[in-house]
Amino acid sequence: MVVTAFDARTTGKYGARGTRYVHMEVGHAAQNVCLQAIALGLQTAVIGAFRDTEIKAIANLPADEQPLYFIPIGR
Repeated sequence: MVVTAFDARTTGKYGARGTRYVHMEVGHAAQNVCLQAIALGLQTAVIGAFRDTEIKAIANLPADEQPLYFIPIGR
């Protein structure tokens, strides 16, 4: 799973502080994904160290959408 964000949507409403809110929400979403994976008997991890341009290309993301987390899930 790749978790992405359009910072402009949130910063348009909350200004520079919006970036902080985006990162907080991504953390909450990732935690819920991990908890659900474990509940289903799956393994997972969160990865924040990746090559942005490669993930953007693989996921076919638009220029203004940024990958923030990569979450592999499996057995």
